Amino acid sequence: MLGAFIGTAAKAAVTGAAGLAVIGVLKESKVGAALREVAVTVTEAGVRGYKLVENGVEKVADVATDVFTEAKNRADEPVDVSAPVAAEPTATEPTVDDAVAEAEALIRDAAKDDPDQV
Repeated sequence: MLGAFIGTAAKAAVTGAAGLAVIGVLKESKVGAALREVAVTVTEAGVRGYKLVENGVEKVADVATDVFTEAKNRADEPVDVSAPVAAEPTATEPTVDDAVAEAEALIRDAAKDDPDQV
């Protein structure tokens, strides 16, 4: 049993030594330098992409914090319960139905102008 362990360890040591030798040769060769350059370039692109995503997440978090803070401040303001609340939107305020109707009209007009595009 001990002999099998020593044999396995010896094989691993030889494999590791061979791997180190190959890496050493590649580092000094033009192929190794080119592979390293490719690896560095790919890693650089990944780091740049990560930074872009990180900045985007920070902006979203800042906006969310601002919205939450404003909503909390509004919630803390006293409410005048005697003031009447409009149950229906006024004629000047667009409704969701108005927006849907306008979007449908735009789609119909676009289909008439260029049926292949819609």
